Amino acid sequence: MGHHARCFAALVLAALAVACAKAPERPPPPAPKSAVPPSPASVSPNTADRPQPEDGHACYPPAWGGIFPGLTEDRDVVALYGPGLFVEDVGHGGGRYYTDPNRAATLEVVIGPDRTIEMVTVSRGLQPPSGVSADQLPVSQRFEPDGGFRYYVNLRLGAWRSGVLEDLGNPKSPGYEGWGPEWSVFSTDYRDTQCYIDALIAVRFVNDVVDAVQFHNGE
Repeated sequence: MGHHARCFAALVLAALAVACAKAPERPPPPAPKSAVPPSPASVSPNTADRPQPEDGHACYPPAWGGIFPGLTEDRDVVALYGPGLFVEDVGHGGGRYYTDPNRAATLEVVIGPDRTIEMVTVSRGLQPPSGVSADQLPVSQRFEPDGGFRYYVNLRLGAWRSGVLEDLGNPKSPGYEGWGPEWSVFSTDYRDTQCYIDALIAVRFVNDVVDAVQFHNGE
């Protein structure tokens, strides 16, 4: 290589080195948006923030004590409340029964075919399954009958009917889908409402007070 060519190559290399030294660092790419929807706990439970219910409809998934029918699995229930009293011939996959430390209420959790919870019933008094005596219901220290149903701030055992209807609107017609007259039935249906889950809530009133609440994923 001639003298002039070597000088030209040296100048080019020097210019490249200076340009690289002055080039700003490329900023890191933005963090990807989470694909996980926000936790239900992050949604305000205030009634003013919720959609106004249509008659017989409610627009949030029913949940109680950390159990969401259609989402929560049997192993999660056992982790929360213990094994309870397991009865095999209930529902698709069996059922678990519990009472609270004061033995004042009953929690029934019915398991679906894929081990996902399909129905939950919370009721006042001891309500053992058929063929089981009340004193056989095991106590779960984490079962708190006074607990509410997440977004439905007026729905709880012992609550007045007027408060429940404020939360859920008017129920379906008496006898809806074969339910007895003692039950007031409310449903959500993502196929023909603005709700985002298919579910059903049934409330049994005694003297206008909530005596039992049953809910499931509606499928």
